[in-house]
Amino acid sequence: MESHEDIHVQITELKKDIEEIKRHVVTDVHQVQHIPAQPTSFDIGTCADLFKALANEERLKLLVVLESDDLYFSQLVEATTLDHSPLRFHLTVLRDVGLISQERFRGKYGITDLGKRALEMASYFYNVMYPEKE
Repeated sequence: MESHEDIHVQITELKKDIEEIKRHVVTDVHQVQHIPAQPTSFDIGTCADLFKALANEERLKLLVVLESDDLYFSQLVEATTLDHSPLRFHLTVLRDVGLISQERFRGKYGITDLGKRALEMASYFYNVMYPEKE
């Protein structure tokens, strides 16, 4: 028959194992929550427009810059290497799909909640596709 100390040691080890399993389950559930239950239930046109907007390095850079703070056009010119015309074009593409917004009176550009989620999904997609680069 096992002693009380042996049983206590086994229980302590089991508790540690259970905590480790819980941490993995919570991590796995957190990752699963970002994947839609029905991946084919979406508007294809809207999704294609969103992917087109995100499929440009300059537009992704703009989203990252705007993630930290709302900026005026002149500040965006300084923060990027873009001339006025290309910058205006990229801002229009991002605004048209709802990833950024522009204040009506002052003209400041800011990232929307949709834009923040798109950046999160782009990051998630990148990390899933290239796990060795994490």
